[in-house]
Amino acid sequence: MYLQVCSKWINNFLMKYSYIGDEKLRNSLEAKRKELNDKKIKSNSEKQLSEPKKKNQSNSPKKVRPNKKFESLKAKRKFNKKKKLKPPTTKALAIATKQLSSMIRTGLPLLEALNILSESNENATLKYVFKEASLGISKGSTFSSILEKYPEVFNEMYLALVSAGETAGLLPDVLDREAGLLESLAKI
Repeated sequence: MYLQVCSKWINNFLMKYSYIGDEKLRNSLEAKRKELNDKKIKSNSEKQLSEPKKKNQSNSPKKVRPNKKFESLKAKRKFNKKKKLKPPTTKALAIATKQLSSMIRTGLPLLEALNILSESNENATLKYVFKEASLGISKGSTFSSILEKYPEVFNEMYLALVSAGETAGLLPDVLDREAGLLESLAKI
């Protein structure tokens, strides 16, 4: 839009030939410009008359192709929203947290790490939660806000540590520390 306005302004300035001091030359150039503009207008109107009108060109629905690039992000809805999730064992949560920490620490993006965890985890609840988390992150939510939706899986301390780690940019370190705490709880 800006370029169109600028080009029109430049064309108008140049085509008026106000910068030419010789009046005869300026008048002849302006007459030539008018002739060219008249020819353009005439040729455009002839093209419009000669082209057949297409029926319902603007009203026809466009074919939409499904985007299969993010097909793996769609969570399988095995659980009803009314049904509560069965909390995983402390050991299973500790292992999953340790794996997530290791993947993020090696430079893997959080979204890919969650997808890998959801595919490889044996616990159905954690599989579902990590799949939903990857889907939520792809939509722009934060990791801690997604985990807050599952209070039966993640306790308040886990959520607080993840939120603090995410805010500080130390998520791998915080997840590693949380995994250590969960492992010691599992031994007790």
